Amino acid sequence: MTPPSLDTVLSRIGETQVPLPAPVVLLLGMAAFVVVLGQKLWLIARHVNTIVHEAAHAVVGLGRARGQRDDLGLTAPHELVRASIYPL
Repeated sequence: MTPPSLDTVLSRIGETQVPLPAPVVLLLGMAAFVVVLGQKLWLIARHVNTIVHEAAHAVVGLGRARGQRDDLGLTAPHELVRASIYPL
């Protein structure tokens, strides 16, 4: 599958998505309600949310071919970070 052209992507900005069917909305709402009510489920959901959020940062960083941050917050190429963690 080939990715859409830049013109196609830019023309989609501002489009409104098709609303979800009512049964799907109700099911998602009930699931969210149960998770928020249960203290243990809420704690798990918070961790899952954080893990997914940080993974998205990592995926974007890999897509942009950026380095990793060291303990000082400085960005370094992957090879330098790897060499500092696993010296030969």
